Amino acid sequence: MRIKLSIGIRRLLVTLLCFTLCNASLAQTPSQQLVLRIGVEDINYTPVMNFTKGAKDGLLHHIVSDFAQQESLNLDFIPLPLSRFPFWFDENAIDIRLPDNARWKLSATDNIHYSDPMITLCDTTVVLSKNKHRPASQFSRLGLPIGFTPSSKWREQLDAGNIEIARDSSLRVLTQMLVKGFIDGIDVNIAIIQNELKGLGLSPDLVSVSSELSASPVRYQISTKHSTDILERFNRYIADNKQNFELWARENDIAIAPHCERFQSDASDS
Repeated sequence: MRIKLSIGIRRLLVTLLCFTLCNASLAQTPSQQLVLRIGVEDINYTPVMNFTKGAKDGLLHHIVSDFAQQESLNLDFIPLPLSRFPFWFDENAIDIRLPDNARWKLSATDNIHYSDPMITLCDTTVVLSKNKHRPASQFSRLGLPIGFTPSSKWREQLDAGNIEIARDSSLRVLTQMLVKGFIDGIDVNIAIIQNELKGLGLSPDLVSVSSELSASPVRYQISTKHSTDILERFNRYIADNKQNFELWARENDIAIAPHCERFQSDASDS
C-alpha cells in the first residue's frame, strides 16, 4: 500500500533531514578542537616573533598560544612571505593574520576585521652608541625590513630626497650593515637588534636608541576575514590579560609604550 504525501509534507521532511545532517556534520565532540590556520610573517624578529625555519617563538607566539590554550583551540602556524601580505587570505586560505595593523599599508585588503591591540611596542631608531646624539638631519640611509612602512617622522626627509631606505628581509643583515657603517640607523624595537648582536658574538651595548628621534608606537593586532567569533573571544582575552603581556615584554627587554626612551608624543604612527 503506497501512501501519497502532499508537496507541503514532503518539503517539511526534506527540511528536517537537512537540518539533522548539517548539525551532525558541524557538531564537535568534547575531544575535538577547532584548528585555526594562522598566517605569520616568515621573518626572524626575535624576541617579538620568530616563525622562520620551523621556529615558533617570541612574544606574539606566546600570547596567541596562551589564548588558544585557554579557549581549547589548536593552532597551525603558516609562515608566509611578507611581500605577499595583502594576498595571504585569498592565496593561502588562512583564518587569522598575525600580526596585523589597520594602518599598515600592506594591510589594505577588503573586508578585514581587526582585533583590539594586544600590545603597543616601540619602533625605536637604533643607532651605534657612539652616534646616539647624531641629529636626524645627518641621517642619509635608514635600514628597514622588507615590507615595513617608514615612520612619519621621516616624511619630510623622504619627500625632499634627503634620506634613502635600505631594505632587507634579514634583521641579521641589517644589523651587520649598521655595525659596518653602511646605514645610519634601523627603525625597529631595540631588543631585536640587541638579540642579533648577541647572535653575531657582539655586545648589545654596541647600539642605543637615538636621543634625537622619537620612538614610534606600533599597535600589534590580529585580523580575519571570516572568523569574527574568534576575534570577539580574543578581545575578551586581551582585556583580561593585558598586564601579563606587558610583563612578558619586559622580561624580554622589549620596549613597550608608554615606557620607550624619547617617547615624545602620544600621537601614533600605527
